[in-house]
Amino acid sequence: MQIISHEHFEYSFKQQRHLLIAVEQGVRYDGETLVEGLPASTVHNYSHKLILVPAGRRLFGTQNPRLLTRSICLYIDPQTVPVDPDLGFAAADLQPRLLFEDSSLWQTVLKQQRRVIDFMEEHLAEAISLNVLADLVRLSPYHFLRSFKQSFGEPPHRYYTVRRIERAKALLANPRASITGIAIDAGFGGTSAFSATFHRITGQTPSDYRRSLE
Repeated sequence: MQIISHEHFEYSFKQQRHLLIAVEQGVRYDGETLVEGLPASTVHNYSHKLILVPAGRRLFGTQNPRLLTRSICLYIDPQTVPVDPDLGFAAADLQPRLLFEDSSLWQTVLKQQRRVIDFMEEHLAEAISLNVLADLVRLSPYHFLRSFKQSFGEPPHRYYTVRRIERAKALLANPRASITGIAIDAGFGGTSAFSATFHRITGQTPSDYRRSLE
């Protein structure tokens, strides 16, 4: 999730799922962050901090951003986490934590996200099912789809398509590469599907884009 404007904004969250937020970049002129059950924090620079919002607790915040906030959000359904049921995770009373540091947890958060993204990048020329992506992070397809869209702002298919087009753009920079060959390398079945998708995403045909690079 990334804020795209420096204007003042507020946000609020409360669901029957746990929310773990890893703030990659967060610097504000003023504002506060509040998790129900804890005192509010008005710290200005909260980059590389973590926030744990247990299911049923409310998260609220307001700020005038100095830098555009960028965060990774993991939504954890206590009923579907694949752990030993004898551990009682679903019934555990998790306590909220606000803007804390934990290097091992931070790396785990990044690893889960990077596992999916790296897999996509390595298989851009292939058709990858939602089930395969969900299995990478041990989620059901339904929960993976919701989590991916909430974290990246778009569904996996849209993200995957845009990455294919970005790869095609790089290949089009080589004037000797054929459009047909680029279409195949970028994972499209043929030039027609490639050209239509390229135009829908960029507003240009592949040939027009290539000419714009000259």
